[in-house]
Amino acid sequence: MPDFSKYLDIDVSSIERPRALPGGHFFAQVKGWKPDERNYAKAGAPKKLTPVVTVNFTILAAHDDVDAAMVPEDLSKVAASKDYDLSDERGLYALRRLTEETVGVDTKGLHLEDALNAIEGGDVLLFNEPRAGKEEGEFYTNITKVLPVP
Repeated sequence: MPDFSKYLDIDVSSIERPRALPGGHFFAQVKGWKPDERNYAKAGAPKKLTPVVTVNFTILAAHDDVDAAMVPEDLSKVAASKDYDLSDERGLYALRRLTEETVGVDTKGLHLEDALNAIEGGDVLLFNEPRAGKEEGEFYTNITKVLPVP
């Protein structure tokens, strides 16, 4: 069992909200992927799980269009991911474009799982469009585009 005392022995009033990732482009690497399910049903509607592939990224640096004063100190700790719907042909095509065009994997003869494994460590350019949270001033990372590195 890990020693939690170093995490728990801090003054609660010293804990601040982490700085949100500002909008704009970020250089990143594909960390990996995992199959998952999401409930995209609107509130009050019956629960309907959608199969997705979640691609995770490690953010390396901000691009020139990002306000440097707003960038968190350690970008590698910012959770960044994008879901691709496996039950929709647009989601599948977006995964094909990610593997072939964005990361540059030769996918000829590969199954989707093999192509996704091959993009790990691949360089990409992410576009973040922060999504507002429920509290005033609260924003979440919202990766809307995964692009090739120029």
